[in-house]
Amino acid sequence: MKIIQCECLSSFHVFNPEKDTTCPFCGCDIDMNTSSDNCSMTPFSFINDQLCDIDKQIASSKFVSARNSINGVLSVVPGVRIGDLPNSGEVHWRKLLAEVGCKNDMELLTKGSPLRRYSAFECASRYASEKETPVYSSIEEKKTLILAELVSELKRQERDSIRKTKAVKLLDEYRNDLDAFTKRTQEGVAQLEACDKAILEQQADYQTVVGEYGHCIDAICSEVKSSKQDANDITIECRDTWIAELEAWQSLCNQEEKDLKKTASTCEYYNNYQKLTEKQKTVISDINNDLLKISRLRSRVDNLLSIIEQIKAEYSSVLSALQEGDYSLAKNILTQPHFDGIVKKVLLSNPRQRGAS
Repeated sequence: MKIIQCECLSSFHVFNPEKDTTCPFCGCDIDMNTSSDNCSMTPFSFINDQLCDIDKQIASSKFVSARNSINGVLSVVPGVRIGDLPNSGEVHWRKLLAEVGCKNDMELLTKGSPLRRYSAFECASRYASEKETPVYSSIEEKKTLILAELVSELKRQERDSIRKTKAVKLLDEYRNDLDAFTKRTQEGVAQLEACDKAILEQQADYQTVVGEYGHCIDAICSEVKSSKQDANDITIECRDTWIAELEAWQSLCNQEEKDLKKTASTCEYYNNYQKLTEKQKTVISDINNDLLKISRLRSRVDNLLSIIEQIKAEYSSVLSALQEGDYSLAKNILTQPHFDGIVKKVLLSNPRQRGAS
């Protein structure tokens, strides 16, 4: 592993110095034969040998062995340069790769938590040489930008997923329907209250008319009762007269009863009362129908909201995993090509004197 600088002034790690490579920022080819490395010289060549072994272990994903070897090197090169002893920034950087489980810096950009959470990164930055510092800073910056771009893209895709359910349109339609049902129900209640009031008024007027006929009948009954005498005092002539009078009064009562029934069918107050009671039934039926529609509408809205919540929950778990360093869910939901495109876009944006492979 060594650090090289491209003509675009971007510095980055190369993990196989024996092969030519391409700058990840400007795309230019790099001739490794003309690029200087950062290997230490004698009398500490044994450290270079160990670092080469560590690089091989990291390249073959033997991260546990790499960490053990790194700890051995750090016991000799713990920190800053002492005399001819090299800085340990690159050693700590290898430790960072081994801890996160990455073979190179490119994997580090799309794997693991933000770099500031790792003590190995803090140590690498603290003990970095002038040549190493911009590389570490660039990698941290690019990783932060990639994470931000992935979060932004996931949130955009979440909105698109919700939009595909036509949630906004359907909720607007449901809201309009609900407002219409609510308005009609309120109008129906108002009509019902007015109808109840009118019914009471018409009922009172009708009862007044009926009451007048009731008084007539009561008067007739009173006269009949007043004409009654003790049976012992009734003569045959008196009895016949009384019977004739009773029959006359009975006939009059029958006529009054017929007139009362006729009044019931022709009385303006009664007819208005009947119409109002029918209107009352109709209004109540309309209100019940609208309430039923509102109930069904609420059920559909609840189902739609449940679907939206499932979508939000899925993306929430993806975002949480991403923040904790697990990029696998994000790759699955975005698709690998889209994911790689986001990474490439960040790497190729505004190349400066900082970089990552």
